Amino acid sequence: MPQEQNDPKNVKTDLFRKMQRATEDLVHHMTNYATATAALNTWCAERLHPHDSRITASVLVDESVPVDTYEGILAIQAGELLRYRRVVLKWGHTAVSEAENWYLPDRLPPLMRWQIRHSNQPFGQIIHPLQPRRSTIQRYSNDDLGLSTSRDQEWINAPKIPPEFSPLQDFVLHIRAIMTTGTGMIIDRKSLLPLLAQ
Repeated sequence: MPQEQNDPKNVKTDLFRKMQRATEDLVHHMTNYATATAALNTWCAERLHPHDSRITASVLVDESVPVDTYEGILAIQAGELLRYRRVVLKWGHTAVSEAENWYLPDRLPPLMRWQIRHSNQPFGQIIHPLQPRRSTIQRYSNDDLGLSTSRDQEWINAPKIPPEFSPLQDFVLHIRAIMTTGTGMIIDRKSLLPLLAQ
C-alpha cells in the first residue's frame, strides 16, 4: 500500500483532483460574491496562511486614458474621465490575481477616488459601501483557451498598456466582469487568477 501511495501516477492524479476541487471552489466564490476582493478574501482564508487576513493591491499602473481608445462596454458620458488601472492582488506575499481595470472616477465619492490612488486597498474593498453588483461577462479556464476562437480570446491577450501579464499558462481562470452601483456602471475588469493547489 505505501508503494502504491508513492507511485508518481497516483501522486499526479491526487494533485490534479486537488487542483480541480480548488478551481471549482474558486469559480463558486467568484460567482457568488459581490466583488472579486470578497471572493478572494474568503477563498484564501480557507486555503492559505490564516494570519494573512486580507487581500492587498500592488498598483502597477493607474492613469488617465483617452476615452476614444477604450473598446469595452462601459457607457461613458460626454466629459467623463476614464482611468486604467493594473494591479497584482496579494494574500500576504502570495500573488493570487493579476487584473486590469477601466473605471470612471467621477462616479465615485472623493474619498474613494483618493483611496484608489493612494492606498493598497483593492478596488472592491474600497467601493464596498456602495453595495456594488458584479456581473461576469466572460469566463475561460485554461482548457477553454485551446478551443475558443481568436475573437473570443482578444480580450485575454496581452494588455494594451505595459507591464505585461504573467504567462497565460500560469493562470487557471480568466474572467471579465463589470461592477455596477447606484451611480451606474463604474468598472470594466479583467482578472487572471492563478491556480493555488492547497
